[in-house]
Amino acid sequence: MHRLLTRTGAIVAAAAASLALTSFPANAATRTFHDAKSSDWWSDLTRVKVNNGTTYLTVTADVGSMTTEDRFYLWVDTDVNNAGPEYKGTAIPNSEWQKLRRVGSFSDSGKALSGENCWVMGTADVNSEPTVTFKVKRSCMKQPGKIRVAVKARYQLADAIKSDWGPGKNEFFGWVAKG
Repeated sequence: MHRLLTRTGAIVAAAAASLALTSFPANAATRTFHDAKSSDWWSDLTRVKVNNGTTYLTVTADVGSMTTEDRFYLWVDTDVNNAGPEYKGTAIPNSEWQKLRRVGSFSDSGKALSGENCWVMGTADVNSEPTVTFKVKRSCMKQPGKIRVAVKARYQLADAIKSDWGPGKNEFFGWVAKG
């Protein structure tokens, strides 16, 4: 009986340790961030999901209603020793893909990368889900380890323009490990 209790206790302890080790999302290749700041406009950036995969970086943002006049921007920080962004991508609703750009700051328009496949595969459809997806080949960003992102939704209605940043203007969400 003593052996059975010892064995059962060891199994329960191993299962508990396994569950505890798998519950740390900070080390995951995918993280979801919520934008706590509500927009006072008709559309609102509410959630950003980052998948730092082995081949692609994929960022999906819940942006609410959009029009073909709206623009969506992604900044990627790949260098823990340099606080600013190194790359910028753009998604234009119902449009073609845009070139990934190398930048030195949030205000820098940057230089388009010359690699043949260094496109931001931006998906934004005004007739579909209220989400924008950015997909970038990691090889275009020199295969970074962990990354962090910032997203800006620029909404235009008639002559009025409103920007909604996630998480805040010129700020990044937390680091996401490579998958």
